Amino acid sequence: MHFAYEWSGNNFFVGLFCPVNESIFEHTKMIWIPTFVYFLFEKNKNYLSFFYNLFITSSFIIIFYYTYSGIIGQNYLIIDILIFIIAVLLGNLISTKNNYDFIGSLFLVLIYFLVGITMSIKPLHIPLFEDPQNHTYGIYKLP
Repeated sequence: MHFAYEWSGNNFFVGLFCPVNESIFEHTKMIWIPTFVYFLFEKNKNYLSFFYNLFITSSFIIIFYYTYSGIIGQNYLIIDILIFIIAVLLGNLISTKNNYDFIGSLFLVLIYFLVGITMSIKPLHIPLFEDPQNHTYGIYKLP
């Protein structure tokens, strides 16, 4: 998922669901499609569990990246990869423990994706959304 946007020739639609730059936020989008595909093959469609998985995984990535890089003053690729793996495992573990659903669960999932897509098109100008390599934000080449 990391290079799908680039491989697509910077296709705008692909950029809505795959990372478009090296910002921390865009890296959380790497979980979207695999989590969605996993959800499609689940026997019991539980939207709250799906939301938990997305929210917990992306939150863990953001919180732990900024915590460790803030403490030591820089980041390391191997630690970033380990954080991603642990986040995915934790998100899956916690979401599978959720056995209940409620009518607003699908709404939460839709809001999550809507906010994520919006932040790719018109991101806030804060470090979470900034590409540290070229200092751009989101999809900077709109169609």
